[in-house]
Amino acid sequence: DRMESQFIDLLKDPAPAVAAAACRALGQLKSSSSSAAAVAELLQDASPMVKASAVESLSCMGDEAEAFLEPLCDDVDSIVSACKALSSMNVDSGSVAKLLSHKEPRVQVAAAEALRGMEGAEAASAALAQRMSGDSYVRVACAKTLKTLGTKASAQAPVMGKFLKDASPGVVAAAAYVLSGMGPAAAEHVAALEAALGNESEDISTHMLAAAGVMPKTPDVLRKPACAAAHALGILGGASCVGKLLDLLSSKDWEVRAGAINALIQIGLDPDRMESQFIDLLKDPAPAVAAAACRALGQLKSSSSSAAAVAELLQDASPMVKASAVESLSCMGDEAEAFLEPLCDDVDSIVSACKALSSMNVDSGSVAKLLSHKEPRVQVAAAEALRGMEGAEAASAALAQRMSGDSYVRVACAKTLKTLGTKASAQAPVMGKFLKDASPGVVAAAAYVLSGMGPAAAEHVAALEAALGNESEDISTHMLAAAGVMPKTPDVLRKPACAAAHALGILGGASCVGKLLDLLSSKDWEVRAGAINALIQIGLDPDRMESQF
Repeated sequence: DRMESQFIDLLKDPAPAVAAAACRALGQLKSSSSSAAAVAELLQDASPMVKASAVESLSCMGDEAEAFLEPLCDDVDSIVSACKALSSMNVDSGSVAKLLSHKEPRVQVAAAEALRGMEGAEAASAALAQRMSGDSYVRVACAKTLKTLGTKASAQAPVMGKFLKDASPGVVAAAAYVLSGMGPAAAEHVAALEAALGNESEDISTHMLAAAGVMPKTPDVLRKPACAAAHALGILGGASCVGKLLDLLSSKDWEVRAGAINALIQIGLDPDRMESQFIDLLKDPAPAVAAAACRALGQLKSSSSSAAAVAELLQDASPMVKASAVESLSCMGDEAEAFLEPLCDDVDSIVSACKALSSMNVDSGSVAKLLSHKEPRVQVAAAEALRGMEGAEAASAALAQRMSGDSYVRVACAKTLKTLGTKASAQAPVMGKFLKDASPGVVAAAAYVLSGMGPAAAEHVAALEAALGNESEDISTHMLAAAGVMPKTPDVLRKPACAAAHALGILGGASCVGKLLDLLSSKDWEVRAGAINALIQIGLDPDRMESQF
C-alpha cells in the first residue's frame, strides 16, 4: 500500500523518465483502480515516453484498466508510437507480444521490431513465425526479430523448414535467413537450403515504397531465396556446398554473386582453386562483389600479385570497396605492408573504413588491431565496428584496457563490452578494479559493463551497492553534446549511481532494495528514474517492500 502511493506521487515528477518509470512500476504491482486512473491521465502526456509507459502499465493491470485502454484499440498511430518507445525501455515483452495479433499490419510490424531488444522475447517466437506468411513488411520485421533471437527461437526451425517450400520467394528467403541463426536445430534443413540456391527469383512486393523513398530497401537476404540460402549455408554448411556456391559466381544477379562470395569466405577457401577467380572478380562492376572478392583474397593470405591487384582498389570511388581493400591488405602480412604504410596517418580513411567494415561479414581481428592506434577517433571507430562483428570477444581484453583513458573511447568500448555480455566475462576482475577508480566516468562504465556479464559479476555486487552512494558525474563529454557536435552520453556511462542501479537491477536481489528506495529521494532525476527501473527489474512485491520501509 505504501509503495503504491509513493509511485502514484512519482507520476507527477517533472522528469519524464521518472514519471515513465513510475508508470511501469505501478503496472508491475498490478495496482488498484485509483492507480489505474492516475496512470490513465498520462495517456495524454506530451512526452511519447510517458504515454508509452502508461499504455504498457495499463496493459498489465487487467480488469482495473480495461476501460481506459479500450479507446486506444483503433488508434494505430498511438500504438505504433508506444511500441517504438517501449522497445528502448526495460518492460515486460508479453504486453508487446500481444500486439502481433492486432488487425493492422503497421502495429504488427511495430510490435515485432520492439520485441527485438526485449528480454524474454523468445516467448513470442511462435507468434512471430506465424506472421511470416502474410504481409511483406510484417514478414521482414518478424524474420529480423527471430534471427536476433537465434537459438532461443530454435523450436520454430520445423516451421521455417516448411516455409522453404513456399511458392513465395519472400517467404522462402525469410525462412532461410531465420534458419541461419538457429544453430544445430537448422542442420536437418541444409539440403533444402542447397536446393534454394537455385531459386534466383525475387520478392518485389516492397520495391514500390522503397523506390519512392517511403520505406528502406529490403535486404537481399529477405527478398531473394538464393541470397538468403547462401547466407545460411555460409554459417550452417560445409564442403558439400562449395561447388554450388562457386556456380553462383557467374550469376547475372550481382547480389547473388556477392552473397556466394561471402558464403565461401565463411565456409573456408581453397587458395589454389580460388585465388585467380577472385582476382578476376575484383573488376566486377558491382561494388559489393568487388568488395567481397577483396575480403576473400585477404582471407586466402594471397600472393604478391593479388596484393597488388587489391591495392589498386585503395583509390576506388566506392567507400565500400576502399574499406574492403584496407581490410584485405591488413590480413596479407608482409606481401601487403608496402601498400598499407601510406594509410597509417590518414585518420579519415581509417575511420571511414571501420564504419564500412562494421556492416560487412569480415574478420574482426583486423579491426581489433586498430584499438591500439594513436588517434582516439580511430579507437572509437574500431570499438564501434566490433560491436556487430562475430568473434569480437577475442578483443575484450583490448577493449577493457582502453576504458581508463579518453572519454569517448571509454564509452565506445563499454558499449561493445556490454553487447558482448558473458562472452567478455573474463574481464569482470578488470571492471571490479575500475569500480574503485577516482573518475566517475570510469566507475560508471565499469558498472554498466558488469551488468551484462552474468555470474562472473556476482562477486562485485557489494562494490556496486557502494557505488549507489556515488552521485558524482563525468562531465567531460558535456561541452560537445551541448554544442550538438556529439550525442549526449547516457546517464549509465556518466553517473556511477545510475550505472550501479542499472547493474543491480540485473544482478542484485532483496539486499539492494533498501538502498535503491533511498535513491527515490535523490535530487537528481536520472538517479531517481534509474532507481525505479532497478526496483522494477528486481521485482516489486508490495509485502516485501513494506518490510523494507
